[in-house]
Amino acid sequence: MKLKKLSYDVLDAAHKSNTNLFLVGAPGIAKTTYPKQWCADTGKAYVLIHCPIVDAPDVGGVVISAKDAEGNPVTYSTKPEWLVRVEGAIKAGYKEGVIMLDELPAGELLTIKALASLLSERGIGRWKVPEGWSVWCTGNRPEDKAGAARLPAHVTQRVSRIDIEPDDESFGEWAASVDMDWRYVGFSKFKPSVVFNTTPVDDPSQPRCNPRTFTFAHNFHKQLEVNGVLPTDDATQAIIRGFIGPAAAELFAFLQVREHIPSIEDILASPLTAKLPTAERPDARFAVMQLCVYNAKPTNVDTIFKYVKRLPADMAVTAAAQLAKKKELKGNMMNSPTLIEWISEDPELIARILG
Repeated sequence: MKLKKLSYDVLDAAHKSNTNLFLVGAPGIAKTTYPKQWCADTGKAYVLIHCPIVDAPDVGGVVISAKDAEGNPVTYSTKPEWLVRVEGAIKAGYKEGVIMLDELPAGELLTIKALASLLSERGIGRWKVPEGWSVWCTGNRPEDKAGAARLPAHVTQRVSRIDIEPDDESFGEWAASVDMDWRYVGFSKFKPSVVFNTTPVDDPSQPRCNPRTFTFAHNFHKQLEVNGVLPTDDATQAIIRGFIGPAAAELFAFLQVREHIPSIEDILASPLTAKLPTAERPDARFAVMQLCVYNAKPTNVDTIFKYVKRLPADMAVTAAAQLAKKKELKGNMMNSPTLIEWISEDPELIARILG
């Protein structure tokens, strides 16, 4: 399932019903960040427990020896870190939240067995999960060679497992919302099979491209931009290759499309006549689509729409959907006469844009 189909309404129902979601898939495809974003958007706290570094005793609290009021020897468990963090969030004003058991299958077997009680009993011993809090999990597949093992049957039967697929559409909308460079977003649209490759790796020690490493590469590369130009020197390519492996060669080839597309200045000056890449250059079309999305502002969105509308229909709709996700355009989209005219010509367009 693609993350976009796991709607906020579905997540809300899972939360309210104390359903233990278990999101499983290849590394770097937003299994952890999507629920975190849902929490942020719905005013809930998000407490992440990275299972591979948690020891079994830490789950229920460290057991210490003591004596009761009558001097009899007893043992007590200290308050576990997950509960300390949950109570901290409650003190900070959060009434609800999610405890995310991240990378659960990569934890030690004893740790996983201890965490199983959180999933079925909503607590461990005397330490309980507060009302309004859910316990969800994520994990990679064993074939990803990311340290994940198969979960014991009694744990699997306490969760709802959802196999997550890469979602280039959701990635594109997210990338536009955080102003990822238009060339990188364009490449992800042009070569989704490269950026969203989930084929199990032969050698896990070698770098490979996925949305996470692609974003790392972008963040590094963007720091080197000068006057709108991303450098392509040997050192830069070596570091990018260190993030995304062989995909770097295709990325740098894509970055050479600049000569086949108009500048944003040309588009804003003459949206109806500015150069439009030909059908023989789909890479340039994807690039110019993202150029428009990246540079759209409340003051120029109508002009942008005039140019975007000239692109092939599927690209135009994709661009409009990404524009609808841009934070600075919230509340300004329907101020565009061009968009209103476009919707009047195709009444189903608004549903496709807001998807």
